[in-house]
Amino acid sequence: MLQKQPDCLKTIYPSFFSNRLALNGQLRTEPHLVIRGFYGPVYSLRTWMGKAMTDSLNLEGGCLCGEVRYRTTGQPLWVCHCHCRMCQKHTGSAFSTFIGFSPEHIAWDKRKPSLYRSSSLVERGFCPVCGSTISFHRTHKSEISISAGSLDNPESITPEFHLMTESQIPWLRLNDGLPTHHRFPPGGEDRDVDL
Repeated sequence: MLQKQPDCLKTIYPSFFSNRLALNGQLRTEPHLVIRGFYGPVYSLRTWMGKAMTDSLNLEGGCLCGEVRYRTTGQPLWVCHCHCRMCQKHTGSAFSTFIGFSPEHIAWDKRKPSLYRSSSLVERGFCPVCGSTISFHRTHKSEISISAGSLDNPESITPEFHLMTESQIPWLRLNDGLPTHHRFPPGGEDRDVDL
């Protein structure tokens, strides 16, 4: 069943459309294209931009010195750019890009990252030898996010949205066409407690 997309809608908001996908101005029910994860239902732009979505994404990566190495399996929960001040400070950059996974989809090959508790609900992973940013752990949600910069092939993932743009550095100009969210996407309000 097709429905006309409202003209005022420039960005797909998962909480409004549940299991629907915008395609050529139309909304179509496509439950198999929904990734359920970090912010509730998240629509993969990789899918509706015409790229195939696989059941499993096998990625490898690690730190600068090679002491911390990992492998992932399974479908990512989401891929996003975060502009919060904690991510800026943790990575030393204008924003960070993370890929979310359930912990059972990440295997640490050599050494696990050291963890720093940046807030009551979040631990940030880094290599204890070279200091590279590796991961972001939401302990209360049982999720681990891997830093895209630590991937052996970062071009193999495609970010889906920007969040926490209220902290975006003023000289940074975004023109990638991805949805931006002042804090979190609709449906992610429960994430607004602790970064």
